[in-house]
Amino acid sequence: MSTHNDGKASLSTPMTAPPSHSTVIHMPSKSTYTPLLERSDSTASTSQVNQRVLVSAVANFSTAYNLAIIGSVVPLVTETNPTLDTSSIPAITACSLVGAIVGQLIFGLTHPQGMILTLLLTVIGAVASAVLPWSSSIYSTLAVCRFVLGIGVGGVYPLSAAAAAEGGTDPVLNNKRVAAVFSFQGWGQLASFLMCYMLLETSLSHEWTWRVLLGLGALPGVFVLHEAITSEETKAFLKSQHNPNRLSLSAAMPIYWKQFVGTSVGWFLFDITFYGNILFTPIILNGLYDDDAAMNMVDIAQFSVFTSLIALPGYYLSYFMMGTMDFKHIQMQGFFVMAILFLAMGLFYTTLLPLKTLVFFM
Repeated sequence: MSTHNDGKASLSTPMTAPPSHSTVIHMPSKSTYTPLLERSDSTASTSQVNQRVLVSAVANFSTAYNLAIIGSVVPLVTETNPTLDTSSIPAITACSLVGAIVGQLIFGLTHPQGMILTLLLTVIGAVASAVLPWSSSIYSTLAVCRFVLGIGVGGVYPLSAAAAAEGGTDPVLNNKRVAAVFSFQGWGQLASFLMCYMLLETSLSHEWTWRVLLGLGALPGVFVLHEAITSEETKAFLKSQHNPNRLSLSAAMPIYWKQFVGTSVGWFLFDITFYGNILFTPIILNGLYDDDAAMNMVDIAQFSVFTSLIALPGYYLSYFMMGTMDFKHIQMQGFFVMAILFLAMGLFYTTLLPLKTLVFFM
């Protein structure tokens, strides 16, 4: 079992076991981990691997953009619709996350065709979010559209990890691909705040600004949809499907349940803090600087861009450490540093609040 920079697991080379036609899971043995970072992997053609990695990377970019952008959009929607009841606003963000859970559970079992469906739902949800909400039903309509989009972006997680890890038989190289694919989440978050900042600096009305921001979430999916449709399975995946000694999920669980529990619980705890900060970055920053009369939506968007830039190096640090450091230790170091920072902010928030720059970088 191996993990990449944000705690998500990737599965690679097959294990030997009696024949089974159940869901298959691939686990690398510890003996396969070596310090050779870039080794030739002839199991799959370069074009096949590149195509699958491109689709997975852009899909993750789309996921991060569409989840992060709602934090910037909600204040714009409420400002342009001041007379509407705001009690249903929390449902807009919640529906995206609930949809993502549904998407993970459903599309995680639909490989390989699932990636096409997730991209389609993401595109449909993003476009619908931009054009359908009007008049008094704007909040409820937007919540429904975000739920549809959430199903699409949720399915990206398991499918993109699997697609990136199926490039060949080299476990280190496969997991470096997974880490590279998920690094596009950082770029997606950055793009959401950057686009918000750029549009707010134009003469475009806030009404059209939030609609354009939501509509832009469809572009990444449109960009790679054709690639996803024409993508062929790699030789490594096809070979594993015809391996009579492959190990089924039901047979693997009694042996590897500790790894599954450790990875899933780590993922769960990480995402509480990760999405809690990403989705509500504008709100957090507004609370941090609420005594500054000069702070406005443009300033909040600008600070959000800076926070996204700070996070980017972490993705690539873990990428380059793979192969020279055990995956488990990379993840443990990340969790430890995050725990210290969040604990410090939670316990000493009032004391640290006057030191806004320090809290900002934390």
